[in-house]
Amino acid sequence: MKKLTIILLTLLYSYPCYTAPEPCDSCSSSVQAQTPQDHITVIKAINHEQLIKQATAYEENGELQKALWVYKELKMDKEAARLEKQAITTLTKETPKQVIANEASGKIQSKIVLYKSSIKAIKKPNQSPRDLGLVNPKFHAPSTALSEVAAYQMDQLLQLNRIPLTILKEKRFSSKSSLQLFVQAHDAKAVWDKVPAEEKILIAAFDYLIQNSDRSKGHNLLYYKDENDDEKLKFVYIDHDAGFKPQIQSDIQFVKLPQIPQGFSLLENSLLDRFYKNLSSLTEKEIQTTFKSTLNKEQIQSILSCRQNLLKQFHNRFGPPKCQ
Repeated sequence: MKKLTIILLTLLYSYPCYTAPEPCDSCSSSVQAQTPQDHITVIKAINHEQLIKQATAYEENGELQKALWVYKELKMDKEAARLEKQAITTLTKETPKQVIANEASGKIQSKIVLYKSSIKAIKKPNQSPRDLGLVNPKFHAPSTALSEVAAYQMDQLLQLNRIPLTILKEKRFSSKSSLQLFVQAHDAKAVWDKVPAEEKILIAAFDYLIQNSDRSKGHNLLYYKDENDDEKLKFVYIDHDAGFKPQIQSDIQFVKLPQIPQGFSLLENSLLDRFYKNLSSLTEKEIQTTFKSTLNKEQIQSILSCRQNLLKQFHNRFGPPKCQ
């Protein structure tokens, strides 16, 4: 018995001890606990992929503007530039294959036209105030088509992405007209109470800046639902022929400064914060250069004056823009 015990002890101490193997890099990464930041990254990647699929579907259905806005939201500049080029080429070079609807807004007659590529556009003639029978033309924008183009130019300057791509088309021996990418959407008057406060302030600020007196409580405002989130509404600003009225006197304005609700806070990098920052960054030279072919001197001066008033109001209420 004693000999057996000695043999067992000898074997036990002479046998090499078991050591757990070091985990390999691939194994160790799989067992590490995920942090909240990891979850956020995964969610962002999934959302990014969904948005790309959404943009592709829009493009295949001929809804170039919706696809364009998605690419801009994702900061996919190359794809956005490709679609812009495609849209501009279609609107400037091609002839619509048919008129699918006639629309009238007051005395202004517009048409929805369809191109071979399934792209739709709204064609609006370049009617002057005198053409429309207005008693005092100096209180109105000089033409409907130019006002539509100028509104789009302002939208692009401020990076709002609320107004569809709009160009001015000139035909030989005929008058000018504006062509704007058509967006399939719904009238926002029915959902005005659901429009976020921030969007309402943005609408009021934009309309003040361009002195557009023809939008209130959802009028000339469209919306469509985000394909990935039914609760999220996308807004489209349309019909700006009543905008860009020149100031006759420095103390007379057709549209008043927006009213900002009590208790409203400006959040960093929010929609309104980015608008405020972009408006602050604009220079007088940029504004004059952008609108030299669409607006007259009085209208440009009105924009500059309204911009200063708007910036003063925002600064007094919020201080400087929060986003960098």
